[in-house]
Amino acid sequence: MVTVWMLAAICLSWDVPQELSRSPVHAGYEWVLDRHPLKRAGARWNTPAKRVEIKRRERQAAGSAWSSQEQSLSTSYAITIARARIEAATAEISDLYVAGVHDNGTVVIERWRFSYPALGQPGGGGGYVPLANRPMPVVTRSVLYMASPGIGPIRALEVDPQNRFLLLISHGDSTLFRLDVPSPHQLTPILNVGQQPQLADVRSILYRKHPTEGPKYVLSELIYWKHAQSLDRVANSKTLLLSDPNDDGTFDSTELLTRSEWSNRGYHLSESWEHDRTQW
Repeated sequence: MVTVWMLAAICLSWDVPQELSRSPVHAGYEWVLDRHPLKRAGARWNTPAKRVEIKRRERQAAGSAWSSQEQSLSTSYAITIARARIEAATAEISDLYVAGVHDNGTVVIERWRFSYPALGQPGGGGGYVPLANRPMPVVTRSVLYMASPGIGPIRALEVDPQNRFLLLISHGDSTLFRLDVPSPHQLTPILNVGQQPQLADVRSILYRKHPTEGPKYVLSELIYWKHAQSLDRVANSKTLLLSDPNDDGTFDSTELLTRSEWSNRGYHLSESWEHDRTQW
């Protein structure tokens, strides 16, 4: 028997746009740390299950066996994107920024901070404790943004390596925003489709650092967590490039590059970047 409360719940239910829904079909981890000789770390999310999974791998020394740890974390909202930040000093995921939508349509962006147990670390000699035998990191969550309907579900998101701000794109009108991480978490529109129509086609944001040109944010039509994308889509894709040569958090220029222009500058070569989020 369907009650009034059940009907109300159905009416209040809000579905995440299919394009933003990630399920076990797209099961690859985003390996945000994959070049360290002793550590690996990755994250993936499941939209309908309202869950994030963190995977860590570690070994005591080069050539020794890897030990692994998997941490599963649930949310009260459907996740549209999650992005991790690596702490350079410890080579660990220090923060995870998670965006999603509650069943009633409320949009939320959270910061999850990870605190790791003080146990033996790789290369430290005696007293080393394999990763699989350690307690899970403690996770502290805080809300950076919550509104209904607010700016709508978040389609793309990237974190500044210094934890100063997030760059994000709303799915509804494709506006590019800056969200300050320190309180009061000011939300500022940077660019809209009227100023830059290419924003309507952007599906991911990646931070990179060029050795001579400084930090850049790469706004791409390609969805980085999808393994397979059509060759036509890749060949004909354009890239929006935001440059911050002084690394002061202010973008000095915005450029729209074709695939050939991107290659002509040598940007397609991994060795052209000091900091390169290799995704797989």
